[in-house]
Amino acid sequence: MLLGFLTEMYATEGPYATVYLQPREVGEDAASQLGLRWQPLAQRLRAEGADTATVAALEAAVVGDPRVPQGRPGAIGAQGRALAAGSGRLLLNRPLRRGPTQAGAAGLSQDEARWAPLPHLGPLLAYEQRLAPHLLVVADRLGADVHVVTNGLDHVTVVRGEEHPLHKVRSGGWSHRRVHRRVENAWDHNAALVAESITKLLVRHRARLVLLAGDVRARAAISDRLPATVRRMVVETEHGGRAPGAAEGPLREEVARIAADWARRDHGRLMEKFATEREHSERAAEGLEQVIEAARLGQIDTLLLAPGARRERRVWVGPAGHQLALSKIELERFGAEEYAADRADAALIRACVLHGAKIELLDRDDLAVRDGVAALLRYSLRAEPALTP
Repeated sequence: MLLGFLTEMYATEGPYATVYLQPREVGEDAASQLGLRWQPLAQRLRAEGADTATVAALEAAVVGDPRVPQGRPGAIGAQGRALAAGSGRLLLNRPLRRGPTQAGAAGLSQDEARWAPLPHLGPLLAYEQRLAPHLLVVADRLGADVHVVTNGLDHVTVVRGEEHPLHKVRSGGWSHRRVHRRVENAWDHNAALVAESITKLLVRHRARLVLLAGDVRARAAISDRLPATVRRMVVETEHGGRAPGAAEGPLREEVARIAADWARRDHGRLMEKFATEREHSERAAEGLEQVIEAARLGQIDTLLLAPGARRERRVWVGPAGHQLALSKIELERFGAEEYAADRADAALIRACVLHGAKIELLDRDDLAVRDGVAALLRYSLRAEPALTP
């Protein structure tokens, strides 16, 4: 799981308030329900020392800002939310949609609020990991709606091709055959535009799966024009379409199921890779001491975090992402003049986000790792990183 979307948040100086609102069914009084849920969270943040401006920034995001006409009621509804704020600014506001993994399985059994030196991102990452980043392409012979679904968000790109001519005529003759050729050329042109858009969006967003829905002939034409490497990522579905009134429910359910299956498959492969590296090479680290050292050096390719209290052990952190250590004395040796104690997982997540590393949360059924933390490394623990001339 790549987490570049979190980088900007860490540019704001802490401490941070982190709030989680579970997905719930809501009625007509959604705004009042959110207000009731928000009040104990706000009280908790104030009791832990959160400043008034930061709490107000979160409140505006949760229940709406009465000074803004469109601010009430809040926009959370049946979706849950992960929010973070600091220095009086809202820094993170992501949906937590219902899906194959529910809140309890993601380590979020109730609404939460926390004020600490670093944001608490574990529950958010558990939600993000449920589904493989993917493109949903709903196509017809005119073009396609391409949904980019990554990091909990759904961005839509509309690809429009040639509109005329798109329909063949039934009678014969040379003129009609020319019309047929022009129609087929238009179909081919539109399919090529969609295929080009898919390829570019895959690279830009690092998606791992393409779900192709809509008109049967359009799907075939688009698939034929994709590079071989992309075609291996395509799964077609019979649900959905671009026509007005096309049912979205069955399509969304199938997309969620397939994306969850791919995420589980990728997770299994990663576990196999870690088991192999741990046994046969030095490109794996295990336990807090080794993983913290690798994080300081920017060695981590993929951080592995197991569930449970072990990853909540307190470590010492400084203002910079690489400043983390098991003791305050050790942190001072690495040049930190300011420091605070926080959870080990929060410190490691920050280091990985700022070094461009990936993060994978382990299931309870996965292999056990010492201290609840491990990592796949970019280079051996004993090797020194190559110097750039």
